[in-house]
Amino acid sequence: MDDCTVGLNEMARQCGVSHMTILRAVERGEMPRNADGTFNLMEALTAWEKRQNKPYNRGGRPRKDGKPNKAGQVSPQPRQKASIEHIAELRKIEQMGAKAVNDGIKRAQLAELTYRGKLTRLEYLHRKGELLLKVDVEERAGAIASKSLAKLNALPPRISGMCEGRTEKEIEATITAELTGIIEDLEADIKKMFA
Repeated sequence: MDDCTVGLNEMARQCGVSHMTILRAVERGEMPRNADGTFNLMEALTAWEKRQNKPYNRGGRPRKDGKPNKAGQVSPQPRQKASIEHIAELRKIEQMGAKAVNDGIKRAQLAELTYRGKLTRLEYLHRKGELLLKVDVEERAGAIASKSLAKLNALPPRISGMCEGRTEKEIEATITAELTGIIEDLEADIKKMFA
């Protein structure tokens, strides 16, 4: 993980300063920057620590090395910056995160392959004629339902003349025969639909 690179804003966050401070350090040659604008985290933090530890004394400002300046001022302890141990721990977390991301990608790829396999199987069954599309089934079922409804609606006027002057058992037999005929036609239509 020696090639861990970060952008300008992340580098500024690691150093605890603004991105403009990092840009000024780059312009002065105090911090190395890659050609693509990123920073090698280890090299940049090492350069930043050297820059921070360099004593300076301008205009009576407190020195960063903890020694008093000409005015006797001593700088407060600087804020904790990212240390080598902290960077190593960040890299461990980064590696664990990368593993989790890789596992997630593998699960997604497996799910996609499973989906493609199921889709291919369904397409094969459809081409083979063992599987009907929902639209086709709805269309055919609607046609059969309309035809059956028309036959059932035509039943009373058609059998009323046949039932005149007959006994109850003869009327029952006539209605049963007519309904059986309609149901047999319905069965035949359904078999045609799935044939």
